Amino acid sequence: MEKNAQSEFRDLCRFFAGRTVADFPGEAIEKAAHVLADTLGVVVAGSKSGEVASFTDKLVRMGGHGKEGDATCPGRREVLDPLKATLINGMAGSSLEFEEGNFGAGGHPAVQIVPAVTALCESRGFTLGRLLASLICGYEIGARIGGAVSLRRGLHPNGSWGTVGAALGAGCGCGLSGDDLVALGNIASSFAVSAYVKNSFTGRTIASSFAGMANHCGLLSLLMFESGILPDEKCFEMTFTRFVSEGIRPEALTRDLGSSFLIVHNYVKPYPTCRFTHPALDALERILGEHPVGPGDVDSIQVESFRAAAYSSGAAPENEGAMKFSLPHLLAARLVLGPLSLETFREDPHQMDAVRDLAGKVEMKISSSYEDMLPEHTPARLVLRLGDGREFSSEVLDSLGSYEEPLPKELLRKKFLALTRPALGKDAPRVFWERIDALDMETDVRELMALLRP
Repeated sequence: MEKNAQSEFRDLCRFFAGRTVADFPGEAIEKAAHVLADTLGVVVAGSKSGEVASFTDKLVRMGGHGKEGDATCPGRREVLDPLKATLINGMAGSSLEFEEGNFGAGGHPAVQIVPAVTALCESRGFTLGRLLASLICGYEIGARIGGAVSLRRGLHPNGSWGTVGAALGAGCGCGLSGDDLVALGNIASSFAVSAYVKNSFTGRTIASSFAGMANHCGLLSLLMFESGILPDEKCFEMTFTRFVSEGIRPEALTRDLGSSFLIVHNYVKPYPTCRFTHPALDALERILGEHPVGPGDVDSIQVESFRAAAYSSGAAPENEGAMKFSLPHLLAARLVLGPLSLETFREDPHQMDAVRDLAGKVEMKISSSYEDMLPEHTPARLVLRLGDGREFSSEVLDSLGSYEEPLPKELLRKKFLALTRPALGKDAPRVFWERIDALDMETDVRELMALLRP
């Protein structure tokens, strides 16, 4: 029988139907726990960003809060109904350019799925084991769709296949059958959004809403299915072969299914910037670790990398969000302001003048050989030339936080604590991390999420 998108999607859904956390290897379970913590840590920090906080305040005033069965908005005191919470938490998690991602998926699965499955499991009183199983299922399904499709030019991956991943992660958490998951996936496919990718590169804050909409529409799809609302059986195929995509490789949906899980092969960000900028930033860190260099010492910086890394290297960024995609300005910021963190982008304007001046000394070159190494590797080579004639160079094939160069668990923990303690204090984040890291599958999700409320 010839493979087609709908039949392969059906097989994908049936494979995950009825799965519990005991059905997954320990490596996938441990990675899912750390992905959960990393994503929720970013949500806590993102909840304080101006636009997200303002939007949340407006939603709270519209509908009230505090009812039984509601869901946590990490970083805030109140709880909201799960549909609102998923929208807010997805936006918060995508607002800082600090969320995890997966090159095999071509985007950011966790931030499109974690808010939906946590809101579901918290509001229905599920355990951590069921939450992690839901996350692994939703992540694998969404990421496989992302890796199989060719999204139309200019379309942001957030909000398309992530919507299906969020819905089916929630559906798996509820124990739906394979055929029910197919129907649910068809509903969710109807809500794939056509989000313009340039919003991210230019720092337009509407970009953070794409992940919020993926979670919101994913959970909404589950509620519709549970209410008896049914879709046409070819919604998935039409959406991902015609509407948001120029085509799909059906066999990629089920190839080697179960032999490995994509969540294990993700990346976690050590810097709050576009992932494509990380290889060159790592190369600069290696040089600075061996040779103390000040911004006034630099004559020029030459970077050779793949095309996507050079995408925003031309025009000067207009705002904080756009700067996170501009490699010349990020390299200059590292030299002028020190190690990159969320605070880097809130510096004094006079220091930013020095950053802009130094960014003008960065030369970008696209390497065809590096381009050919994608997505297995994300290479960059940086040459730092000083005014006294000295020259230092470094090449990075796999940036820190990737599957090949994983971020050590202690650094994951430090990142989580740094993101959460300003909002939550010292103790609650430590307890949350310890309970997640202990992998006690019987832990009540409601107790865990309460630790993320101030």
